[in-house]
Amino acid sequence: MRDSGSISPTSTTPTPTYSKELLKNLKDLAQSSTSITDSEGRSYLDQLDPSVHTNTWLSIFSAYFRWLVETKSDEIYSSLYLLKLSIPKFDIEQISVLPNLIGDLSTQLSSLALNNNLTIEELPNQKLAILKLLLNLKTKIPSQSLLNPIHSNILKICLKTKAYHIGLKLIQEHAYLDIEVKESPIQIQDYLTFHYYAALIHIGYKNYQSALEHFMLVLIVPGKSVSQIQLESVKKGILIDLLTLKDQQDERFKKLIHRALNDNQKYAVLYSQFKSANNIDQWKTHLLKDKQLFENDNNWGLLQQVTNAYFPSKILVLKEFKLLSFSQLGEYIGIRSVDEVESILVDLIQSGKLNAKISFNKQLGPSNGLVEFMNHKLPPNARERFDKLVGEIENTLELNKILQQAGVTAGANLKRTSNFDSDPEVLSQFNSMLVD
Repeated sequence: MRDSGSISPTSTTPTPTYSKELLKNLKDLAQSSTSITDSEGRSYLDQLDPSVHTNTWLSIFSAYFRWLVETKSDEIYSSLYLLKLSIPKFDIEQISVLPNLIGDLSTQLSSLALNNNLTIEELPNQKLAILKLLLNLKTKIPSQSLLNPIHSNILKICLKTKAYHIGLKLIQEHAYLDIEVKESPIQIQDYLTFHYYAALIHIGYKNYQSALEHFMLVLIVPGKSVSQIQLESVKKGILIDLLTLKDQQDERFKKLIHRALNDNQKYAVLYSQFKSANNIDQWKTHLLKDKQLFENDNNWGLLQQVTNAYFPSKILVLKEFKLLSFSQLGEYIGIRSVDEVESILVDLIQSGKLNAKISFNKQLGPSNGLVEFMNHKLPPNARERFDKLVGEIENTLELNKILQQAGVTAGANLKRTSNFDSDPEVLSQFNSMLVD
């Protein structure tokens, strides 16, 4: 192995005399922040070639950097620049001997990036600068298919900096990371936080089903008790399950959350309350009763998204109808504005959640329209039959106009008007025709 050498603060050229065993001892020694002070640490690092003594360099830098952070030294920034220059030189084969060095260093860097108590003037965008360092450091992981603490540390900073696109790319590249403790030493916390943060990033992109999958990966971890991360995954997962706009609760998720919901009944009843609410005001009333709880859990914003999904969810369960006007549909789900109904329908159709067609007919009015639900197999010539029905209505209206001009009252036989909703029997008749 190449990473060996005897060094001192005053030597100019490292002499390769370290054994593999001594290398580990050096790493243990370097864990003590008081062992390598400001002057010693930088002197050691300047003497070492990171491509020849990768692990030694990483061990010393980790301890040196810890000391700089603890003392809030001005050398923090120059050391980060030194790390940036050294990362491309790191030898992956050497890192594989002590794979935890990368993970440990990434934790130190992420802690610095998220430490709001440090005033950093030299780095205007401290978090993004360290995020770039971590992304470069990730390329030196011996196995890119194994979960490493650096993965969750990167996602954590992505969330704090709202660099969701970087986090999403990382998740997509490492959708299913394996776990091998010998090759990539991790703690259970690393696994839980990676999938929890991944779920939050998917929520930012409204990829609700993917978010739910990651929450379930958090919940499958066995244990005598539910961890805080698992509990938060349950709370948010229930809300995300609603946002997927499925007819029923995900059975896999339902089984996983049973253990955690015993002490969280306020969340346990949310799904049934949402589905059973007769109108949106009733649902809002349920939420307001426990608003303080949801705000304390940082879930109130997510619940507002669930509230916005109330009307789309009601549309998706209207299976008994084949064709409805916008205003009739609005009556069923509790919306008066046909423009709002149209907007919701367009969003559902464009997102692929609703298989339907929208059309307009002058007899329905200037802004009203029709939605045809395509999940139902319509009888042959159903559209032609509807057009014929509309034609008959138009003829009746024209006859009514002629009779009125002639001073004749059309009477009860001419009660149908150009607005379908003034006589619901019109569309009801068409729906019954389709069922026949």
